[in-house]
Parts: sequence; structure tokens; C-alpha cells
Amino acid sequence: MNESNKYTDKKLEKLYKGQKILIENQKALFESIKRVADVINDIQDHFAELAELTEKLVFLKEKRESVHYYNKNMPEMYV
Repeated sequence: MNESNKYTDKKLEKLYKGQKILIENQKALFESIKRVADVINDIQDHFAELAELTEKLVFLKEKRESVHYYNKNMPEMYV
């Protein structure tokens, strides 16, 4: 091989190894991003569930306050 050639066998071998490492790192990064996306989806699901439970809690609180109001202000209705 001509010594004036820009890429010698050793340089090509290093380049190949570097590309192989880069591809492995890109795969690992992609898997990490997928795991983060899964966690974000789980968090969104939990927030939606929390919102539903909060709505139910507010409804029950209002209902309890209403019953308490009627028990306190209109006891004759329940006699």
C-alpha cells in the first residue's frame, strides 16, 4: 500500500471500531429514551387517575356538606 494514502489499514481499523462504538451508543441512547418515554406516559396516566379521584372527592365533599347543612338546618325533615 502506498504510504501517501490518507487512510492506512490501522486508521481504517480505528475508524471502524469508532463507528461500531458510535452505533452501540446510539442504540443504548435510543433504549434510554424509550424508557424515559414510558415513565412519562406512566406519570401522565397517574395524573389522569389523580384528576378523576380528585373530582370524585370534590363531589363527595359537596354531598357531605349538603347533607350536613340539611341535618343542621332542617332536622324536622328527618323525623
